[in-house]
Amino acid sequence: MSYATAEEVVFTFDTIHVNADAIDLNATSATTATKSDLPLIDTPQSITVIPEELIEEQQADTVGDVLKNDASITNQGHFGAHEIFNARGFVLDGTGNFLFNGRVFRNFAVPPIEALERVEVLKGPAAVLYGQGAPGATINFVTKQPTPFPYYSIDLGIGSWDYYRAHVDASGPLDPGERAHFRTNVVYLESDSFRDHVFVERAVATTAATWAVSDTARLRFDLNLDRNEQPQDTGLVAINGKVADLSRSTQLNPDWTTNDVESILGSVQLDWALTPLWFLEASGAYQYYSRERLISFVTQIDNDSGDFTYQYQHRDDRWQLYTTQADLFTERSWLGTEHQLLFGSNYIFIDHDQTESQRYTDPNHYNIYQPIDFIALSDIHFTYKPSENNQEHRLGVYAQDVMSVGKYWEVIVGGRYDYFAASTPDVSHYDSDSVVGKAGIVFHPWSFVSLYGNFAQSFEPNAPVTDDVVNKGDALKPTTGEQFEVGLKGEWMQGRLATSLALFYIKVRDIPMQEEIDDGEFEVVQRGEQLHKGLEASVIGRLLPGWQIFSSLMLLDARITEDTDPNVEGNRPPGAPVFSASLWSYYQLPFTWSQGVSVNAGVFYESERKGDAQNSFVLDPYTRIDAGASYRRPLGEYHLTVRLLVENIFDESYFQSYRETNVTVGTPRQFRLSAQLEF
Repeated sequence: MSYATAEEVVFTFDTIHVNADAIDLNATSATTATKSDLPLIDTPQSITVIPEELIEEQQADTVGDVLKNDASITNQGHFGAHEIFNARGFVLDGTGNFLFNGRVFRNFAVPPIEALERVEVLKGPAAVLYGQGAPGATINFVTKQPTPFPYYSIDLGIGSWDYYRAHVDASGPLDPGERAHFRTNVVYLESDSFRDHVFVERAVATTAATWAVSDTARLRFDLNLDRNEQPQDTGLVAINGKVADLSRSTQLNPDWTTNDVESILGSVQLDWALTPLWFLEASGAYQYYSRERLISFVTQIDNDSGDFTYQYQHRDDRWQLYTTQADLFTERSWLGTEHQLLFGSNYIFIDHDQTESQRYTDPNHYNIYQPIDFIALSDIHFTYKPSENNQEHRLGVYAQDVMSVGKYWEVIVGGRYDYFAASTPDVSHYDSDSVVGKAGIVFHPWSFVSLYGNFAQSFEPNAPVTDDVVNKGDALKPTTGEQFEVGLKGEWMQGRLATSLALFYIKVRDIPMQEEIDDGEFEVVQRGEQLHKGLEASVIGRLLPGWQIFSSLMLLDARITEDTDPNVEGNRPPGAPVFSASLWSYYQLPFTWSQGVSVNAGVFYESERKGDAQNSFVLDPYTRIDAGASYRRPLGEYHLTVRLLVENIFDESYFQSYRETNVTVGTPRQFRLSAQLEF
């Protein structure tokens, strides 16, 4: 478990190995599935842990750079700093499917990648512990812990398109008695792009501090500041059933567009062994997120000529998230069974202020195949709508029991009641509630092999009907989902290599959509349904001394089974490949002359994907290959690591999309070179 009794409280710290040994890609436990350090082999749900070592070796800057290592996650493109993902074919909710140290996190900003200890990807619904969200997966960003010893790192990187990054990591005790410790990460990144007039400038500062208040209680404080500035880049467009045949650098957005994001995230957590049998984890968090955008929209594309028009909009959003959470753990023995019990509650308040203009229609006409003379910003006269305020209240109570039954069996059961209330300018108040459950079972025929099955439910509240339709104002029930999953996990070579295989079945019902009931009249009905079935497999860890791999694959049959549009029924959801796979291989050269030298390579594949729900165009399959090398050398009390990475080494063209006017262009061949000094 993630806690200890009052008789044996041990607050652990990250261990930083400053030597020339091979990295270790194989994690043995994760907290997201049960809120405890349950071994992965005992967890009746598919979960991938992407460790810090892999993030560093791949020189990741974005969430997409990290999640490419899990084949069940598909990147559907971006809209400025905001990336869109789906998991097992379902689009992930930016405020429901992402966690930051186990708490709900609004993933419309780039989290501090450089400060992450690991990223845990829990497949399937996680509603019992975390509340609303799509059923595909829950992504938990886990940050680095302070260390009990002084540790410092300076990492400088350069790369293609005038890429520069500086990262400083400092950690250690704060007081002579070493009851308080800190860790600070500061990052500055700037880069141009292969895309015309696109750049990014990003600054990050994170601080974590722990204080052992007593022998049985510890406080942890976290503060994360992030600023990201870059233009809007909606990529290319689809025409006549495929992505337009344009240069990868072609820009269809004016050079004055902006997408400026600021994020502040602070939290405090208390870990307290109340008695020898009861342990409390209580936390409060605040996230402020602002996004100001000057954006353009490509509209009315003529498939024959390539002519199109523009619309423009200025939009300013401010979100504030207040989160409180309390989890009470205990262990009990009843009738020959061991129980790890969890009782918890969380409350989230979201306050969203929005000011936006009416869309301004450009009077000029343009052609995607001709040089574009963009309109000047000074020639646009925006008319603003009244400012809006939207509020949400989410309250959940939940319970979970992790049972050990005899020598060979584990059973997990859990349930949650959730209450959701909100207000918008159109509706003064609306609310809904949900009850969800989960159950899982694990059988160990041998200590290193487990067979498991699980059932889990998801829910996503829906706002009342606000569209101009005949049933405007009607309440809508939540969209619900359920998953059945069976799998096989193994730990081989004394735990150095882990394998997993999972079969899953997910059905989502009551998706809202419009239906025409009369000539020109529509109503919103909840008839939408999707069914996703598939297989996942992974092999992670050490195959031979010095040789490690991190690999996964997914086969997916995803269908829109019910829709008000008969032309959509039977279609594949956008961005859901039939087959996807990822493989990262790391090998430390064993020769005396090559001491400290390692080579690595990655292969990432996605099959054909549909670009939108209408399946009006297709994204071609692609295989992207990365390759690199690293050199580790001790320098007295210091340790130097030099990393070289070439992404997309064969310059493969590929795309991601969630609609025909927003086709993100995959990055061409690029290199990254970094030097890190640790001491």
